Amino acid sequence: MKNILILIVFALFLFVTACTKYTPLVYKIDIHQGNIITQKDINRIKVGMTKKQIVYVLGTPLIADAFHKSRWDYIYTVKKGYKKPTRKHVSIYFSGDLVSRIEGDLKPQPQASTDPKPETTIVTINPKVKKKGLFSRMFSRSDKPRKKKKKKKKKSKKDDAKAKKESKKEQTSLTSSF
Repeated sequence: MKNILILIVFALFLFVTACTKYTPLVYKIDIHQGNIITQKDINRIKVGMTKKQIVYVLGTPLIADAFHKSRWDYIYTVKKGYKKPTRKHVSIYFSGDLVSRIEGDLKPQPQASTDPKPETTIVTINPKVKKKGLFSRMFSRSDKPRKKKKKKKKKSKKDDAKAKKESKKEQTSLTSSF
């Protein structure tokens, strides 16, 4: 009976948590909808531009109403994770084929200078000297002749005995001279 009760409570817990909107352990992707609108793009639009120029700058409008052919609406919505969605809306009105006015959340801002100064970045790269590996040093032919290492002679037991006798003689001669 206890096992059945525990199983029912566990199933109820899973059902309730699965239906919640705010599950902290589940990742929710960012959702972008509509035409991506930035202030930089809106600043490129000016009154007097043609429809083709607007399409080139902003893309085709999200809403081109058949009843209002002289109005294009660009809408951009972003929903990041569990946050509330943000929305940007720009309406462009035409008189014939030319832009007559721009309305919405983003409006063209007057630029301080007509000539934008390009940003310059200076990058200096210090070349690293590539060291040769063991095999490349062994098998490479260089113009310099290789130095030959001097081989040490192996001392035999007789040589060791002679060296000990000579050192004893030197020690006795030094002690007797004082």
